[in-house]
Amino acid sequence: MRRILCSSCANGFNLHPEDERDGWKLRKIEIPVQVPTDGSHRIVIETDQGVVSDTPVPIIVCDTCNDEIPEGTIGVAVTMWRGMEPDNWEDKYTKK
Repeated sequence: MRRILCSSCANGFNLHPEDERDGWKLRKIEIPVQVPTDGSHRIVIETDQGVVSDTPVPIIVCDTCNDEIPEGTIGVAVTMWRGMEPDNWEDKYTKK
């Protein structure tokens, strides 16, 4: 699972002890956020008839509270997994 959170929401985002016992891991990295430049930040709506909408999203919003995280503002990239650690995806959302 991948999320981008505002700093306020990230402070309270932790694994439940039961999840830890079940082998879940958590990675939280503070980043100055940016919308990826490769056009991959999109909302795609699919139905049984195929793709209905494929729209680029020009902003980053917190995946918990839905507040906008302005470009360059510090946000937190959160990754949760079990088993092998996922590859880095955070750089794509990090303003250089």
